[in-house]
Amino acid sequence: LSPSSLNAFAGQAAAIRTGRIGEVLVESTYLKMSMTDAAFDQNRYPTSRMGAAELMRNSFQSAGSALGPTDMRLKVLHDILQGGRQLALHVQSEAEITSTLELCKELKLKPLLVGCEQGHKCVDMIAAQSSGVILAPLSFGSSRQRLTLPAQLEKSGVPFSFMAEHPEHLRISAALAVRFGASRDAALAALTQTGAK
Repeated sequence: LSPSSLNAFAGQAAAIRTGRIGEVLVESTYLKMSMTDAAFDQNRYPTSRMGAAELMRNSFQSAGSALGPTDMRLKVLHDILQGGRQLALHVQSEAEITSTLELCKELKLKPLLVGCEQGHKCVDMIAAQSSGVILAPLSFGSSRQRLTLPAQLEKSGVPFSFMAEHPEHLRISAALAVRFGASRDAALAALTQTGAK
């Protein structure tokens, strides 16, 4: 389960086993941040992507200079800098993807990207500077560029999985990925082991 993208620092995700009797497997798996327009509000900071980038930069620099931070917010960021926790960044447009990856390069971070609707425009940069992609669900109405993105990511060696609110969206996404060039093995892994990792 992942927090919504309505805040720049969205929150921490958790791994849950679903079913009749649910079970929390891992309380905190990754920190999710959002660089999408949905995260910005004129009534609170940050009000823009530039403000969110500055907030991210300052927060990670503070966490990096703190020795054994006692503030839990800095500890989470410190864990990311030390490689003990994953950072996931929700990005959609080419501008969001490229500017966020440039900032992460500056901070020496290799994030997991979430969404990536326009990832087809910058696959090489994604391959060089991210640890993988959680793709927005594919549908029969998706653009050809979005439908071929899983195949492009696979060809570039980028692990990918899918996000969805309903199980059928996962199956449809995998089927469409295969229909538009991804291998069956990569699509199956996107629904199972890649998503779990």
